[in-house]
Amino acid sequence: MRVGRKVKQKIVHHVGVAIDEHSEEKIKALAYELIAKFKMEEQEGQLSCIEPLSIEEEGKARSKQSKKRKAGRRSAKKLEDIASQIRAHKTAKR
Repeated sequence: MRVGRKVKQKIVHHVGVAIDEHSEEKIKALAYELIAKFKMEEQEGQLSCIEPLSIEEEGKARSKQSKKRKAGRRSAKKLEDIASQIRAHKTAKR
């Protein structure tokens, strides 16, 4: 999909990983079959259960997801905290 001067792409279905040229040709053939199948289903209206998001809605959804995730490394745990968790776990088993 072209948005202004940029092209946006999305993976719809991962087909596989090729090890050699022979397997690459097999995967390409399967991919072309899947593309034809998806296009037929789209024309028949079978994909109507999935409502495509507009570009603005998709951008908003991604920004919400990125805000939820905390960037960076987890904070370091103290040895005392780990030891107390182990003790609490052992006493809960009894």
